[in-house]
Amino acid sequence: MPSSLIPAADRKTLWLFYGLPVASVVAGLVLGTGYPGQWPFHGVLERLGDALAIAGLLALFFEVAAQKRLIEHTAEHLAGRLIGRGLPRPLQESISKLVLKTDFVMFDYLKAYRFMPCDDVGSFDIEITTTYAVENYSDATAEYTPSSSEEIIYAPRFVRLEYGCGADAHALGPEQLAEIAKPDKNGRALKVEGPQKVKLRSFRDASSIGPDRCQVLFRHCVRMRNEYTDVASFGRAAVGGSIRFDAVPAGFEALADGPEMQHEAGSTTWRSSAAFMIGQHMRAWWFRRPS
Repeated sequence: MPSSLIPAADRKTLWLFYGLPVASVVAGLVLGTGYPGQWPFHGVLERLGDALAIAGLLALFFEVAAQKRLIEHTAEHLAGRLIGRGLPRPLQESISKLVLKTDFVMFDYLKAYRFMPCDDVGSFDIEITTTYAVENYSDATAEYTPSSSEEIIYAPRFVRLEYGCGADAHALGPEQLAEIAKPDKNGRALKVEGPQKVKLRSFRDASSIGPDRCQVLFRHCVRMRNEYTDVASFGRAAVGGSIRFDAVPAGFEALADGPEMQHEAGSTTWRSSAAFMIGQHMRAWWFRRPS
């Protein structure tokens, strides 16, 4: 890029970070190899030249190696002072973590419930299908794989997992999912994670058709009481979320609630345009319709 297109402040920064070390290396090589041996102070200047060359090379090495970490450290330090200023330190840390550590973001989250009769009186078998898209909001290409965790007390059965971006697509059926489902560290839930990772370019490198999107579909079955509530909890930051009820049994009613949740009369879908932080949730519940 011609120097005329680089702002003066940026040229000064480039000179400070790279020009001075390069100038030190050049000066050291000139003094160490180009200063005539018969001239005065040859020995001293030769050693000075060696020192300048080594110092310049070390400066370049540490600049390249430490620049990213120094920038991250400075950003975290500034965020701690500027974000949530005046709030207790634990709140500042939580806000800073959200701002600085959020990498993947979910969009178009939908959790759909299909109720089915079962042989356990007072319960339903419920098929739950969750779909969403994921974009990479870090500064570089990153690998992503979806995961889902369901509490063992509801006898979860994982039925289908589909995910991918373009041609890099993966699909697993119930037998494959049963093989990779593992209890969590507390032994209270079963967790499934996609076995192959999908590379997503940073949103900064988005093409003309938009950023890379990993489309995800999770389907599983659980057994719950016929008057109960379920929570759709977000393990990642998300923009927008919906809950839909399919095939609600006669005599029962199903409702949903959450931040900025909207519902049109007669519709089976509740929609929210809110931004969800990690740990926030939407709630679904079903119950017998009053007679």
